[in-house]
Amino acid sequence: GVAYSLGASIVIIGALFKIMHWPGAGVMLTIGMGTEAILFAIGIFDKPHKDYQWELVWPELDDEGAEGSAHGVVAAGDSKELSVPTIDPKALVEEQLKNLSEGVSKLGNTASQLANLSEAANVSSSYISNVNAASQAAGAFAASQANLKNSSDSLVNSYKDIEASISSASSGSKNFADQMNGINKNISSINSMFEIQAKTASEQGEAMSLVTTALKTVAGSINSSASSAEAYKSEIEKLAQQMKSLNTVYGNMLNAMTIRG
Repeated sequence: GVAYSLGASIVIIGALFKIMHWPGAGVMLTIGMGTEAILFAIGIFDKPHKDYQWELVWPELDDEGAEGSAHGVVAAGDSKELSVPTIDPKALVEEQLKNLSEGVSKLGNTASQLANLSEAANVSSSYISNVNAASQAAGAFAASQANLKNSSDSLVNSYKDIEASISSASSGSKNFADQMNGINKNISSINSMFEIQAKTASEQGEAMSLVTTALKTVAGSINSSASSAEAYKSEIEKLAQQMKSLNTVYGNMLNAMTIRG
């Protein structure tokens, strides 16, 4: 009885640790359940309870001999009557059954309460697990949002840099286009003038051929200067020199024509 009571105490303590979620609850519950299993295993080796035949000593306990003497038995060799107490076996059995019924009822109530506590513990454990999972998910979501914000900021800065570069390139292209338009206008004027003069003299035709060649060279230089500012500057200087030489040739031609006239 002592061993069973001690084992039951260990089982109850293990269940209490698990229900209250105290540290080491898993270990205590394992110890308690293991103790209970060992006690049940040991119980099979218990000797059966001896059933003494008390009706041989007190015939009043025997239902069949209840109609006999109800006051005692006479000892052998002695004529003196031995007085014994009268016991009602039916009352004894009813009292035992009543105590057994009350014990079973209390055990059922205790088991029901333990079941409710176990269900509450399971619900609480599930709720805590869900809360922890939600907390971890929220943390991961916040980290993802922070990374996304950093990436967005970097992308916005890149777009701003690209926009500034495009704006600068657009301004440079506009200035270059204006210069090209001015040069084209000047070249067109020169071409018109030399076309008129080419009709009047063969010498002027040769000069125009030189001018055309020079203009083609200048045009090629201008087209290639789009990728290099230094090359563009060099070609402009060459063009200025050629224009200067051309003006000199043209002046000489005019002088020659004037003298011939």
